[in-house]
Amino acid sequence: MPGGVRRSYILAVVGVALFALCYHLSSSPQHRYNVRLNQDGRELSLELSEAELEDFLKNNAQKTKSEAKPTSTTTSPKPQARNTSQGDDVEFVVVNNKVYLKGEPIPQIVRYPVLKPTKGRVLKNMDFSRFKGEEKKFMEARRKELLRRASRVSSMCKARSKLATSRLLHLIWDLKHQPNVVWCPNYKVASTSWMVNYLRLAHFNEDNPEILKLPPEKREQMRLTVKYGARQKKVFELYPAPSDGAYLKEAFEGAVRVMFVRHPFARILSAYRDKMSKMDPKPREYHFRDLQLTIISKYRHADSPETSPFPTFPEFVQHIIDSTKGYQTAEDWVDHVKCWTPYWAQCNVCSSDYTLILKLETMQEDERFLITLANYEELKKRQTQEWRHLKNATSQDLASQYYSLLTHEQILQLHQRYLLDFQLFEYTIDDYLKYANDR
Repeated sequence: MPGGVRRSYILAVVGVALFALCYHLSSSPQHRYNVRLNQDGRELSLELSEAELEDFLKNNAQKTKSEAKPTSTTTSPKPQARNTSQGDDVEFVVVNNKVYLKGEPIPQIVRYPVLKPTKGRVLKNMDFSRFKGEEKKFMEARRKELLRRASRVSSMCKARSKLATSRLLHLIWDLKHQPNVVWCPNYKVASTSWMVNYLRLAHFNEDNPEILKLPPEKREQMRLTVKYGARQKKVFELYPAPSDGAYLKEAFEGAVRVMFVRHPFARILSAYRDKMSKMDPKPREYHFRDLQLTIISKYRHADSPETSPFPTFPEFVQHIIDSTKGYQTAEDWVDHVKCWTPYWAQCNVCSSDYTLILKLETMQEDERFLITLANYEELKKRQTQEWRHLKNATSQDLASQYYSLLTHEQILQLHQRYLLDFQLFEYTIDDYLKYANDR
């Protein structure tokens, strides 16, 4: 490589590196990528967010094109991207839920269309004539409540136009059923249960010879377990986003867009119990154990009588309060936080015009509506839906036990961090304030 071009290249790489370093992270990010460059036997590794990765790939492609000369025997270094959350040596990048291995061309990152809030217009205009009798009566009655929720979110979002964004989402695209369903998973809100449901809809493992060897009564139970590959990654592989940008836009606009929510404080408690009170929380690539130790080191005083190897709930809550101070955008949350990102940020609520906003508190009715609407016959046959985590006691039941460990000020500050979720989805703080240990 000529000296001038090489110097320009190094300066460009250093510029990207400084930009990435300035984008400081207080904890392991949720959607981060590692761009690896090899030049003269030396490797440079840059950790980038989705937006930074997009800019990097675009700039590198332009630079490589401008610097390439037919007579030159040298080649410009190629960037290889890998998701650093996987913790292995296989280099790859995930774009629109599809994995691109080392050496494969990486397509342009497709931005999702911004859909202005319509107060549930799609749901309101749906023809329910195919439903009969008691089923039609239920669907019509439930639609009224779901329209009320959609109208509430639309009104709130119209007053907050700055929240609209075309940021890349990580969605489940069920384009096989009619109507099509696009689901935005929110961690700790029935996400595992519905991942299993979508594996069931895909008839996952039904022809697996290892499963067929099992006694008939165990086949259904075992085919949807992690032991036999029933992981969230597999669901994203089975229901990928369209690779064509125009079709993605058309499919997204025409689908029934679905999200699940629950009381934000109940969700935070569920996340704490699942990720902060176990020695080896899954998924391992998020390094939750490292975060546990970081929280203990920062918030547990040397003279504290607490001896638990895990952060206490007040320590965890104080970590959330301090580490998210000043967050304003969806990118702030998504790039820095794992399993307790606010719903509005995780699912682009104000720019996706969700058709169905389903609540854990009314899950029996809400799931029935979705299953009936999408004609999910495989799920209709099941009398009850599966719940995969912490079945012995729900986080809501344990609210008084845990939130009584917090001060009134901590509860108020935590409420402020998730204020938009409270407002958008009509949750209140009242029942939790009465638990404060200094009220």
